[in-house]
Amino acid sequence: MSNKSFSGIYPHLAVTNDVNSECGIGAVVLYAGRLYWITYPASAPKGGGGKLYSTDGSLKLFEHPESVGGTHANRHIHAATGKLVIGAHVIAPDGTVKSFDVAKLFGRITGTGDSLNNPGEWVYINTMEDGFYEANVNTLEVRCLRRDMIWEMANRESRLAAAKEKLFGDHGKGGYTAQGVFIRSNNAHMGVLAEWNGKGDAQKRESWRVIDRNKYTEVTGPGGIHGPNSSTDPVWALGWDDKSVLMNVRCGGQWTRMRLPKASYTQDSDNGWYTEWPRIRSSAPGRHLMCMHGMFYDFPGQFTPLQKNGVRPLCRHLKMISDWEWFQDRLVFACNDATPFDNPQVGRQSSNLWFSSYENLCTLSEPLGFGGVWAHENVYCDEPSEPFYVGGFDVRTLHIVNGDSSGAGFRVECDKNGRGVWVPCMTVNASANNGYRQISLVLPEGAEWVRIVPEKDASSCSAFFHLRMAADVSVDESLRYGLQPAEGGGRFFGGRLRAVEGEDLRLRYFAKDCGAETDGAVRTYEIGVDMVLQAVKTPDPMPDTEAGPSYTPVIRDTGHSYAIIAPGGGTYHVAKNESCFDELDSRLVREVVTERAMLLLGGTFFELPWPSSGGVSKLKPVATPCMRITDFCSWRGMLVMTGVGETGDGPHIIRAADGTGLWFGNVDDLWRMGAPRGTGGPIKDKFLYKNQASEPFLLFGYRNIKLALEHGSCATVYFTVDVDFAGDGSFAAWSSIEAPAGVQTTFDFPE
Repeated sequence: MSNKSFSGIYPHLAVTNDVNSECGIGAVVLYAGRLYWITYPASAPKGGGGKLYSTDGSLKLFEHPESVGGTHANRHIHAATGKLVIGAHVIAPDGTVKSFDVAKLFGRITGTGDSLNNPGEWVYINTMEDGFYEANVNTLEVRCLRRDMIWEMANRESRLAAAKEKLFGDHGKGGYTAQGVFIRSNNAHMGVLAEWNGKGDAQKRESWRVIDRNKYTEVTGPGGIHGPNSSTDPVWALGWDDKSVLMNVRCGGQWTRMRLPKASYTQDSDNGWYTEWPRIRSSAPGRHLMCMHGMFYDFPGQFTPLQKNGVRPLCRHLKMISDWEWFQDRLVFACNDATPFDNPQVGRQSSNLWFSSYENLCTLSEPLGFGGVWAHENVYCDEPSEPFYVGGFDVRTLHIVNGDSSGAGFRVECDKNGRGVWVPCMTVNASANNGYRQISLVLPEGAEWVRIVPEKDASSCSAFFHLRMAADVSVDESLRYGLQPAEGGGRFFGGRLRAVEGEDLRLRYFAKDCGAETDGAVRTYEIGVDMVLQAVKTPDPMPDTEAGPSYTPVIRDTGHSYAIIAPGGGTYHVAKNESCFDELDSRLVREVVTERAMLLLGGTFFELPWPSSGGVSKLKPVATPCMRITDFCSWRGMLVMTGVGETGDGPHIIRAADGTGLWFGNVDDLWRMGAPRGTGGPIKDKFLYKNQASEPFLLFGYRNIKLALEHGSCATVYFTVDVDFAGDGSFAAWSSIEAPAGVQTTFDFPE
């Protein structure tokens, strides 16, 4: 067995289970000198499927025989006894593991906090389907305060019957005790943030105070999994809606809601399934880290509505992060890596840990965010929007649409020092009937939060921000060593990858000898936990074609772009790279992160959300490595790619005895393999009628964008450029460009 890591992922630490659904890692905790983590299948309210694992400084994987399994993601260190509650397990400082009776503690556990009535021995435990228990960490006694309703969600009739008692939402998440209340969250089908003060019958909905009917995930505070440090500690509730990330803060018994940008659409499905599990917790001594909607933030340890400066975006990420811990001077991320939900080539569900550092996050990718405060909403004179975070970004753009029948002014105010004192910064005037304005935000030094104030009542208004860092993320050439460049010829190894079914988690490679002077022969290889690539004889030949995810789009090469036809309808164009190797019969879509896919097209990797999160219309370019990659997949938590050249090695290349090779690393390595680039457009040599719109073309995520216009008319033509700044299909007239006859007119978009 090899202890070698690839971009911080150790193949031997990959874990799986015997449930054909999911094997996510729900929680990871450093406790009494050991690193503990639990895995979960998709739906095991009675236990089973998941396991309790641990390791020490040797990184040897230990599976605890006391494992009872279940679909759990809770972790809490009980202050009075010092015991760790993780999943259905209670671990003592001496390493003794005991477990609650899962027949009594029924449900998919999501949050744990100290009891309000007897914190010396008891904790609260909430479940995904509304369950709420009080459990004794010493005797393991369990009391049911609210019954779990997972079976009552099975059909329409039982759901309607349970609706009178059920708290809102269908996908429960965090739970936390602080400021004299227990707070729980839910992030599906509207969702909920609610609290209980320990009085009255918890089974009755009226005993709970509903704070917000929106999707919420994490609920925590500065003390994190240890609970509050004091009764005055703030509580942070992290959530989202269709416009932005939500941050709701309880301070002095009062809740205040603010907004932050998203960095990805992949988590936007209304079912809440794809947000597993955003967190806020310590990442190193004295430092907190926040993860939500594809972005990592440095987060202040005493964040409140009157002390809200100091949040800093660090990077975007592709991994599905469920938890993290500080271990051996490194950050260890628990991940949910590969499932067979809509992934025909996965072989078997598995996940792994990712060992990284704060410094690595700071250089992983360029922070880029988007989000709004209004989306086609009626607004009222002098009634401000909620605060929106723009700090830490160098390029800050505000888009405003006024849908009212008369013109309107919108005042941009900023909180100069983060302490709740709002001052005017600028005024934006938008004309009537969908009048659109885009402005670059100019703010006083130190201003990190803004809000929009209408100067009159107006209908159907939108206000949306696009934010990015000005600095480029440098290419790490060591990541590309061994891969064959797209430009030029030469021999390389293409072919297909397929994970093999079975608990030993082997990977099969149908290697095709490619290049101008090769015979195109296909040879079969396998690799396992020992990371030795060996030729094998197998009756399983490489298929000519293999089905991808059911949502794989139809792709057409127009010659000047790629036209992507979404399964549900709609055609979208993306840029090409003529210098990049590309074959439309190569693998195009692979699900390399659970419930979100990567599309390799025109030399560029794109993040492709599931259709319920927007699908093709929410594509995001990640990188353009321009290498001869013919296939890629998720295996043991790693990204594996074909396209290795005949010569040249690097830290990511594993070769067989005959020289055939594969690339191994982390999906988030892609950010540093070449910034997205390309050329193309939605129209070439096409007859257009007046006011006929082209099909959409993707600009989001690219830098230095230039538009070229030419036409065959004998007179000047004015072209209107529409932009879909909110990603919701609502195009606004951004600019009109004068294009004289007989010449090419070029236009540079501003940053």
